[in-house]
Amino acid sequence: MIQPALAVAAGIEQLTALCEAYLDYVGRRVWPGGCFFASVASEVGGRAGPIHDRIAGEQRRWVELLADNARRAIAVGELTAAEDPEQLAAELSTMLTGADIAYLLHEDRSILDRVRVGIRARVESWSGHYANV
Repeated sequence: MIQPALAVAAGIEQLTALCEAYLDYVGRRVWPGGCFFASVASEVGGRAGPIHDRIAGEQRRWVELLADNARRAIAVGELTAAEDPEQLAAELSTMLTGADIAYLLHEDRSILDRVRVGIRARVESWSGHYANV
């Protein structure tokens, strides 16, 4: 799902490419239940054990990948340093997961489009310009 996005330059370009890749994946219904990790997370979230730990680790790595790209974008001046990269990553991850759930329920592509607009607006609030999401 994210391999092509990892091939673009780190920073805002990769951050927005990762978000777009996630939305594309959800929209193509590659996994019938949406994102595998998001689906399984809701199943194992309240249970202890190795499956829970693995899914929680994957989710942490995803959010950290988003935060790392926000940090890189800040370091090169693509995003303002006024806010917290972890906050941006949490917001983007939550928007993406919400899009996954809503799209599964309603199969309405406008949900994915609305989340794209939300991501653009959020990134713009950090950068002063729209990213290519």
